[in-house]
Amino acid sequence: MPDVVTLTMNPAVDGWTSVDRIQAACKLRCGPSRKDAGGGGINVARAAQRLGARSTALYLAGGRTGEALKGLATRMG
Repeated sequence: MPDVVTLTMNPAVDGWTSVDRIQAACKLRCGPSRKDAGGGGINVARAAQRLGARSTALYLAGGRTGEALKGLATRMG
């Protein structure tokens, strides 16, 4: 049985990237982009897992975005 179970009613596919430094009035060159499963409960389950707890994230998913979310959540374990 998991230590933490979360429910995410409004999950998201979070996209992010990074830059070496921020400079005013200069074009920023971003690193490679990344996508992760996101939303409050999913983020809590991920954090709990990284802290050593066994976690299960329950979330709603449908359509193409739901399939992408399912793949990202599966990849993160």
